[in-house]
Amino acid sequence: MRGRQFGALAGAVLGLWAGAWRLTAESRKTESLSPQAERWLTQAGARRVVSVEEVIARYERDRDALMPLLLPDPEFIHRHDGGVLPFAIEGFPAEFVKGLVPTKGEGVARYPVRIFEDRRTRERSVLNAAGDELVRRPAPADYDPSAYARERFPKLTAEDSRYAARLLAIYDPARIVLEYELVAEDDLAAWAEAQAAEIERLAAKLEEPPMQMLGGGGVAGLQFVEIEPEAGGVRLGIAWPENGLTSSTLDFFACPDLVQAQWGIAWTVTVDPLTLAYSWWANNQAP
Repeated sequence: MRGRQFGALAGAVLGLWAGAWRLTAESRKTESLSPQAERWLTQAGARRVVSVEEVIARYERDRDALMPLLLPDPEFIHRHDGGVLPFAIEGFPAEFVKGLVPTKGEGVARYPVRIFEDRRTRERSVLNAAGDELVRRPAPADYDPSAYARERFPKLTAEDSRYAARLLAIYDPARIVLEYELVAEDDLAAWAEAQAAEIERLAAKLEEPPMQMLGGGGVAGLQFVEIEPEAGGVRLGIAWPENGLTSSTLDFFACPDLVQAQWGIAWTVTVDPLTLAYSWWANNQAP
């Protein structure tokens, strides 16, 4: 018994020592970061995921928050930038990690994933940057895709059946596709520093903003500051002055034919107005 107690105590001491070493090592990584990078690191760290299930849970929370933004066109699919998710590689299946396709940005490997709900089966599907499915998970047993519509329209069941069917189609959660970038935990400090430097570079390109408000009073001085071709697409950079945004959601509109001028939302993103800039890589498949 005494030997077991000693072994347990030694294990606990070793565990505490290892934890302290990790904290010390982590602090050494971050102690030289700029204040802006520290901010990015803190924000991203709060979104850490340790399993496929946590990634899907994050998608479901983000998707539910976006339901009020759905346009009244049941066929239109909303693509939304969900941001960066730091991930603990050891918590993910080997096949999932092996299937990730990296993109190199500012010297740090990032792994884009796209998550959506299958309209037919209601399963959640996770794709890599090449469009290959990494994993598919069933919806929760008590999941009801009509929950939001029924909550918003309490008399839905009493409505005309065609009208009710249209409302259910409009507020179908499967219309929202979220795209995230997975960044390995070990690379997070380097990513935060690179992200802060990139945002600072874009913000520095902002010209003197006009005095008038644009777009119905929600934006002042929002500008495209960079449009650069990149392999397989184009890099778009926008910036705005301090207090230039009164909303954290931005929509990018695209038009495949300027003569016909049929504009539509190509991309939606939630930004932190205090960052003063945002960069988006649009691939050739974007509308």
